[in-house]
Amino acid sequence: MRKPPFYRILLLDMLRTHGEITGYQFSKLCKQQGIVLSPGSIYPLLHELLDEGLVKVRIDGKRKIYSLTTIGSERIECSAASQAPEFLKQLFFRNLSQLVHIRWDDKDDIMKLIANAEEAKRYLEEYLQQF
Repeated sequence: MRKPPFYRILLLDMLRTHGEITGYQFSKLCKQQGIVLSPGSIYPLLHELLDEGLVKVRIDGKRKIYSLTTIGSERIECSAASQAPEFLKQLFFRNLSQLVHIRWDDKDDIMKLIANAEEAKRYLEEYLQQF
């Protein structure tokens, strides 16, 4: 089953930012952003991107190290994620992670989500002032 587009964009953007990463490193980078992905989600996604020619792999002992292909680089450069300032990307990832893990029957979780959405709105409105 194909993973949500967000995970594809996230992985491609992290490869663009870091150059080369292993699946394990991707998992650790996601955790730093508050996103928890299992190996059962990460490795099928990497294989899907390999099959599409967006990433390539090099073997270093037992480790598989992934990097972008030229096509993958072009794809992520066209994506909105690569154009956003770093603080907006982090805000987006944090809010998305909260949406994935929210307990919809918990009033406090929903109130935190609303507060974060309002904060995101303020940042985006400030960002728009530049234009």
